[in-house]
Amino acid sequence: MDSNKRQFLSYQLSETADLDLVEIYEYSLIEFGFEQAEEYLDGFHHLFNQLTNFPNEGVLRKDIGLNILSIPYGSHLVFYSIAKNSISIIRVLHHSQNTLYYFK
Repeated sequence: MDSNKRQFLSYQLSETADLDLVEIYEYSLIEFGFEQAEEYLDGFHHLFNQLTNFPNEGVLRKDIGLNILSIPYGSHLVFYSIAKNSISIIRVLHHSQNTLYYFK
């Protein structure tokens, strides 16, 4: 493979991360309305796509496990890992949540 050619990754959501996003959307819908809820959710997917191009943007989180990174988005932290051909979105938690509790 030509070292100048960049291989782009794909991303996948864990079931738990998908449920996290549903909860975030529902909360945002009630608290902030349809447009803001849609915009916030779209922003997450934009971030996930950005991570496929720049997977090392996040901070390595040795406190919660090997090869887990996190990156902030709005009031939340996105936790993910990098595999050979994809980014795995593990969890999406509010910054005030006890991260260690969710990664026991």
